[in-house]
Amino acid sequence: MKLYRQKTQQVFLAFRWSGCLEDSPEWIGDAFRDGRVTLDPKERGWKANVLTPYGWMRVSKGDWVLSRNSGEMIVYSDEEFTNEYEPAE
Repeated sequence: MKLYRQKTQQVFLAFRWSGCLEDSPEWIGDAFRDGRVTLDPKERGWKANVLTPYGWMRVSKGDWVLSRNSGEMIVYSDEEFTNEYEPAE
């Protein structure tokens, strides 16, 4: 897993949702176990719901889930993410 930084230099953990909990990093699994991530079975794979500071947000395959140092999670579409974040080296 790579770290990403906002173009403002803040660094976040980021994961591109694959539609499968088994492919997710440990921090997504932890959030699932403590209720901050839920899964909805759909005809074409799994969609997730993520508890953010703004309420529950839907995550579809290809969207990004970011975790702040505080543990708060944020959801971005791929387009939003690539416009605002870059890999942290």
